[in-house]
Amino acid sequence: MKLLTALSFSRALYASLLCLIFVSSMVRPCAAESWQTTLAPQPHLPALFLAVDKSIQRTFLIRTTATPALDKEKLLCTTGQRDGDKMREGDLKTPEGVYFIEKKINSGLDFTQYGNTAFPLNYPNPIDRIRDKTGYGIWIHGRGTPLDPKLTRGCVALQNPVVDTLDQHITLHQTPVVIAQQLTWSNATHETSAEILHKTWTWITARERGEDRLFSLYDPQYMAKSTGKSFAHVTEAVRAEYMASSWTDIRTSPIRILEGPGYMVSFFSQTTNTATTSTQGWRRLYWLQRDKQWKIAGEEWIAPRSVPHEDYVRTVEQEIQALVHENAFFVNATGQKTMRTPGADASHNSSEAVPYGQGSDAVRQPVGPQVQVVLTAQGVEARISSVNATEQTHVFLPGKFDSWTLQPGTQQ
Repeated sequence: MKLLTALSFSRALYASLLCLIFVSSMVRPCAAESWQTTLAPQPHLPALFLAVDKSIQRTFLIRTTATPALDKEKLLCTTGQRDGDKMREGDLKTPEGVYFIEKKINSGLDFTQYGNTAFPLNYPNPIDRIRDKTGYGIWIHGRGTPLDPKLTRGCVALQNPVVDTLDQHITLHQTPVVIAQQLTWSNATHETSAEILHKTWTWITARERGEDRLFSLYDPQYMAKSTGKSFAHVTEAVRAEYMASSWTDIRTSPIRILEGPGYMVSFFSQTTNTATTSTQGWRRLYWLQRDKQWKIAGEEWIAPRSVPHEDYVRTVEQEIQALVHENAFFVNATGQKTMRTPGADASHNSSEAVPYGQGSDAVRQPVGPQVQVVLTAQGVEARISSVNATEQTHVFLPGKFDSWTLQPGTQQ
């Protein structure tokens, strides 16, 4: 009887362990012991970034140019005392992946160990947390003694004068650092992941318009692991942002994309504008595949801060006034009138917009010389006074790719 009980307990324990292993495999993708990657020119690489090759103990300062090859400057460096990807605090390994320089430290350093200047990285990043990596304090720093191979406890150390001058090239929160066991190089231009670029634009558009389709871009299990919070908590926070303002205009820098070990990162500066406020920060979206679908596994919203709202108001005034005076109306596939921002990339909307006024039934309205632009809770009002003293008011809301959409029925 006792033997049967013991056997039953063992089987139950074995089944439980299998279940735990299955759940763990659902949440935690396997990390390779060491990562080898190829760098080649791509249209969405950052303009400047660092890349570390641990196998040859070299760091490359890379500038992307219009030439077929990447412009790279080779720098002597030293990395962790042990080979392989960092997994645990104190394992003396340098982590592998895509990281970002977050701060600059140039005082209070042990000169022998760290030189004059240090640049902390965002290790562990969201993917590292999903993969249960531990540790902290991974820096790019100088050193007060000569460099020998594999000297550090996990940081990347360069010659002291080199690090002292890196801040002439580095932009905090934006300059990425790619760290791999081995880098290979190709002069062939490879297509950037079109899916990641498209999904990132979908994220921006959905966030701007307050659409729930935004949440379908996320993987709830990965997000819970990377944030330490339930996905319901994440969605509630975003919906609270939706409710805070009746309209939002998100402006971004060009989207940049880099590949990490088993994941992709898209990143850009983001300014979120409403009728009364402007907030700027840096957005990073970390993408993992599940069932051949790229989903957001983690994200970072870095250094958000208020910026002068007057700057945005002046920009909107200039854009709306220019559009009204140019009478640059468009009609999209649904018949909705759209006014495009001067200089906006027409290729984004070319499939869904044709110039208003070119059709046989289009009517061009005369535009008066005076346009007053006012930001309201309902949208951006353009109050137009024509030469014959008639007045009209049109209301615009943000459209795709920094365009403005004329709201139907708003002419007064």
